[in-house]
Amino acid sequence: MFEGAPGSILFCSNGKGKCQDRFPNPKALVNELHLNGFKAIWMLDPGIKHEEGYFVYDSGSKGDVWIQNVDGKPFVVDIPFNT
Repeated sequence: MFEGAPGSILFCSNGKGKCQDRFPNPKALVNELHLNGFKAIWMLDPGIKHEEGYFVYDSGSKGDVWIQNVDGKPFVVDIPFNT
């Protein structure tokens, strides 16, 4: 998926504890990487899966926190590679 990317990429998918299992102390991980000459950044994806029953979506809908179109409905974008 990341073929040809410069350096190494550590990918973490949130939602079911995978991030915490793989990287229980992210600050220490980044510090260790820096000490070993690596450059590291955190990239957060603000996109939320548009699916009723998904706790993040349901919580945001309950709190009415979504960016909205002029018609007042949540702004939704279809991302075909997001599986």
